[in-house]
Amino acid sequence: MDGVAIVTGQLGPAVGTAAIVAEWSTGKVQQVTLARSGAAYTGAVAPFLTGLQQPVPVILAPDGSLVAGDDLPPIGAGCVPIGQVIATT
Repeated sequence: MDGVAIVTGQLGPAVGTAAIVAEWSTGKVQQVTLARSGAAYTGAVAPFLTGLQQPVPVILAPDGSLVAGDDLPPIGAGCVPIGQVIATT
């Protein structure tokens, strides 16, 4: 795991409350949701963002948008709003 942003509704009801996790070694950005189950929690992991090669930072900006960065081209060692990243898988 390389980058985590906790969202609590800023990205709309489809995402809800979740951790958005960048996995640099796999090139994935995953959505991790937790649900209380008695005294414990159960979790679910689902793909959230594709098209990155080595995602590193995942940041929730002050305006509520999510920004993800990629360590390799074509995006190239910088951060871009996720709306500018085209899903490829």
